[in-house]
Amino acid sequence: GDRKRQGVWGAALLMLVPMLEQTRQQSARWRDSSSLYARGAELGSSPMLLSNLAMVRSAEAFQRPAERRALLTEALDLSNRAQLAAQEQQLQRPELWLHRGTILYNLQRSEEAVRDLLRFMELRPQHPEGSLNLALALNSLLRYEEALPHLEFLTQTSPTLAVAWRSLGRALEGTQKPDSALAAYVQANRLEPDNAFVRSRLNALQAH
Repeated sequence: GDRKRQGVWGAALLMLVPMLEQTRQQSARWRDSSSLYARGAELGSSPMLLSNLAMVRSAEAFQRPAERRALLTEALDLSNRAQLAAQEQQLQRPELWLHRGTILYNLQRSEEAVRDLLRFMELRPQHPEGSLNLALALNSLLRYEEALPHLEFLTQTSPTLAVAWRSLGRALEGTQKPDSALAAYVQANRLEPDNAFVRSRLNALQAH
């Protein structure tokens, strides 16, 4: 529903911030998105360029909701091409798994997202963005027990990250730990007092 989507978008936007930093220089040279994509197709043998272009497409999907699915599908195509190019060139590029996993998650293809994100986490253990996106994908599949260690790690290492506390609350509820969930939602609410999902869960748990 809307609440779930709100969580997805919030987390994905957070994930995209560092990715966009990497692509700022490329996108400055190739102003409009059609030339950006054409340039990417032209330089199709560079896995990281293709993958960065995929993340630019993902960012555009958030800015243009009416075209969201088409832009994310295009991002996935670029990401698949990046993986293929890396395989052909026998290159180890862990970020490719992170990028594609994030795109798959935003397309609500969480099973596939989990596979890619687990692969990334094997190569880059305790990576904040990887931990967050993997936990979100696991939560969306109701695999709360598996999500918990990633969310506990995040709330310890990034204690001001509201989405981590919110998602931790959800995972704790899913594993039948209402008191701990309430404490997590209290933290989330302090950081993000306008979040309707958190407020509704606080009300529900405090009513018991």
